[in-house]
Amino acid sequence: MKIQIPSIAECLVLAAAHSALAEFDIRDFGAAETNSAAENAAAIQKAIDAAGNGGAVIIPAGTFVSGTLWLRPHVELHLADGAVLKASPNLSDYNPLDAYPENWGCPPEYWNGCHFIIARHADGASITGTGRWKATISRQCVAPQTRPASAPC
Repeated sequence: MKIQIPSIAECLVLAAAHSALAEFDIRDFGAAETNSAAENAAAIQKAIDAAGNGGAVIIPAGTFVSGTLWLRPHVELHLADGAVLKASPNLSDYNPLDAYPENWGCPPEYWNGCHFIIARHADGASITGTGRWKATISRQCVAPQTRPASAPC
């Protein structure tokens, strides 16, 4: 297996592209480390929506718990140094199974249609930065659920 490492020039181009975008700090939209996952998901989603068709949503240093996030076209989700975007352990913080037509789970394989980050119809969206995203899988998040009869499972 060959690993391709970007050149310095490629790194500079990526850094320049990031700095050219309008920035939307999630704290300006109400996100806080002490918030519930539902409150942070709503605040981060407002920042993503405000970034519209070409902005950078900044997750600053700190740990922010969230449920489902829907990325938009050409929106960059940037995890700053020291940032942790943590997936909620509660299934109720995620998208409903009927969130979009192609979404379904697979009860025999113990997975469902709930997602942390969705980039449906989001051409050019990206997740960047030196921060981390973290998920802890609980039994309730992989519990079998009803799926459409047409789902190939």
